[in-house]
Parts: sequence; C-alpha cells; structure tokens
Amino acid sequence: MIPHNLVTFSSNDQFRLAEVAKSQQYSMGSVTKNFEELARKFYSKNCSIAVSSGSMALRLALIAAGTTTTTKVLVPAYCCSAIPNTVSSLGASVIPCDIDFNTGNICTEHALSLSKQHNAKLIIVVNSFGAGVDISPLKEKGLTVIEDCSHGFNLNTEKKPKTNGDFIVQSLYATKLFGAAELGILLFNNQEILDDLRQYRSGYTPYANAYGLNCKPDEFSCSLGAGRFENGHEIIQTRAEIAKRYLSSSIIKSKTLNVVDDRVWYRFVIKSNHANLLIEKVRPVAELVKPVSQWLTSLSRFPNATRAYEEYVSIPIYPNLKAKDQDIIISHLESILEA
Repeated sequence: MIPHNLVTFSSNDQFRLAEVAKSQQYSMGSVTKNFEELARKFYSKNCSIAVSSGSMALRLALIAAGTTTTTKVLVPAYCCSAIPNTVSSLGASVIPCDIDFNTGNICTEHALSLSKQHNAKLIIVVNSFGAGVDISPLKEKGLTVIEDCSHGFNLNTEKKPKTNGDFIVQSLYATKLFGAAELGILLFNNQEILDDLRQYRSGYTPYANAYGLNCKPDEFSCSLGAGRFENGHEIIQTRAEIAKRYLSSSIIKSKTLNVVDDRVWYRFVIKSNHANLLIEKVRPVAELVKPVSQWLTSLSRFPNATRAYEEYVSIPIYPNLKAKDQDIIISHLESILEA
C-alpha cells in the first residue's frame, strides 16, 4: 500500500548526525545556533528561538504575547488538538472559532465577532495545509496574531514565505512540511523580548513561575532541521510539482481544497460527501486519511468545521512519492469520484 506520508533521511542527513556525535555536544551548541540562523533568514525575521517541538514554540509565542490565566485565545475549531492543549497548559481560555469551508482556514469574520463578544485580543491562525490566512482584518482591529506556519504559508513574488503574524511558529515534526524530528522554531522581530524567552526555554528563571520550562532542542534534531531549511525551496518546489500532477485531473481538481497559485502544498486535501467510503475504497492501494481529528466535544456552533471534519480527505503528496504510485492514486480517485 502506498503510504500517506513517508519520511526519508538522505546521506547528507546521516553525515550531519554523525558530525554531531563526533562533536560530543548534545544540546545548545553551534548546530542549534546555525539552525536558528537558517530559519531566521528563511523567514526574513530578526529573531529565532529553537525549541523541542512545535507545541513548545507555540507556548513561547503565547508567553511572548503576554498570555496569563485571564487571557482568552481565539483558535480554529478545525485544527490539531495540540493548539488548544498548549493554550490550556498556560491556564488561558480557549475560544473556538469556525472556519471557511472552502479554504480550511479560520473565518476572520467570525473571529472578529468572537473577539468583540469575549474581549479576546489574541488569536492563533493556522495556514491550513499550506495556504495562508489573510490576517489583515485581524491586525486592523488590533489583535495580536500568532501565525502557525507548520503546514506552510503563501509565497511572495520572490517565492519566499509571505508571513504577517506578530509571531511565527514552525513545527518540524516528521509529518510536517519540513518534516525532520521533534523540533520547533519561534520567529519574531522584537529583540527586546529575546533574552527573556531564551531564559524561559532553559527552564531556569530568577524566581519560580509558570513560564520557565525546559524545552531546549538537541543538536541531532537541529542538524536535521538545518538541512530542511537549506533545501526548503527545493522541498516546496517538489511538492508543487506533485500537486500539479494531481491538478491535471479535472475530476480531482474540482474536489481540491484551496487551489491558489501562491500557496505551499504541505497536504493535498480534497472534499467528499462520502469521505469514509472513499478512504475505504482506496485503502487496498493507497492510504488516505482524515487530515485532522476532532477535539471539540460538540461542533453545533461551528457548521463549517463540522463539514470539514466530515468531508476533508488528505491524499499522499510527500516529496519522494513516485510518479508511478501517484498515477495509481489518480486512477483510483478518478474512477471512484466519477461514479
């Protein structure tokens, strides 16, 4: 069966890991600093902090945004449960917000309504499956925006990440856009808070508080992460070529979520009124999955998120997907979707 996702490690990855082993520096060495610098340059930001996971990057972003136990944070009702879990870990309140069914991204109109209703000034947006959120309406109303780019982002005219959040979060977990290891990175422009965030990352603070938590990355993970950012544009281009092959099928294209030219293709998601049946019918040859698991006990107030959990299906698009395997997937999808 063709897997939904496949992470492979190149000879260069193996060389990097061997070099870390030779250095006998397990954490917070030159490899970590190099990873942070590569990420900072890739995203064109002033500051970057490497941490042990995407969740820890998000946690530091929430801290940097001034989150306390009285803070109310807007989050998409359709997203990975790690996001509301991280908000709750700081004692803050999670305010779920519906999405736009045709993009998979948070509905900014609903977000602004909830912001006014709950006096919530902090929001987490996810660039779902690689297509960026237009956060300008949120910024215009004074909201602080944490932009989760773990799935990807829109590209500017120079084919570089086009990000506008106050804080940028990137997970490099195996299944993500730049899948490498248990690793995350936080990026921002305000250098005045850099030292404090580094201190919180270490877990050691002058006095005990809820912010200081050891979430330092290790050098092995950072060595793999550095390789992903060095080859970031090639990874994005390879995924775009695979997406283009899928989109050459008019049947598949008609079902595809968020077909826009400036997006990154982290996942290729299609919409189906019979999602579970589609997954079962294709299972003998390829693994299709529901891209996100429901974390809310009730979705009654979020009709678009409800439909997304029911109808979104993710198909393989990893960089090492062979053309012959993709042709098999296309053939099966066309025969099923046409029926």
